[in-house]
Amino acid sequence: DVFQVQGDIAAQVAAALGVALGDQGRRALGVRPTTNLEAYDAYLRGRAEMRFTIPGVQSATRQFEHAVALDSAFGEAWAELSRARTLGYLLVTPTPELADGARDAMQRAARYAPTQPSTALARAQYLGIVRGDLSQALETANTALRVTPNHVELVTFAGIMERSLGHWEKAVDLLRQAQALDPRS
Repeated sequence: DVFQVQGDIAAQVAAALGVALGDQGRRALGVRPTTNLEAYDAYLRGRAEMRFTIPGVQSATRQFEHAVALDSAFGEAWAELSRARTLGYLLVTPTPELADGARDAMQRAARYAPTQPSTALARAQYLGIVRGDLSQALETANTALRVTPNHVELVTFAGIMERSLGHWEKAVDLLRQAQALDPRS
């Protein structure tokens, strides 16, 4: 059982580092995002291919589409598909089809994985990039950060939104926090 092994390893690493896992953290380690290993493999491939380039976004989009075709209730894959389509909207020609596809995938993520940080990130990115509602995007990211304050992608996106809104000091603070959380960020 790959998910059980993954959870066990994460718990052992946390214990070795002296990190205390709360009830929420222990529950999160036991959550199975999907029961379909082929869907999970496509999801992981999509995550690995997701880059801020047109070919990276297109390749990741195909992988996430494959993942949700194999498991239509795979919420985290829907969230990543929304993010990929949102980035496609930003990097390629913004079309109503890309906007609708990003929104639809985000809504499915909200249905199947409503409490996952990836769903909040997908919503925040959709609001900020596709809808152009920077304030609502920042509010969505900040709400999620109250629950998962060390989610590097949420911290980074909140920093980008702060910068876009002209809040330079807050933006720098958040981006430094993201760098500290993940020096490769």
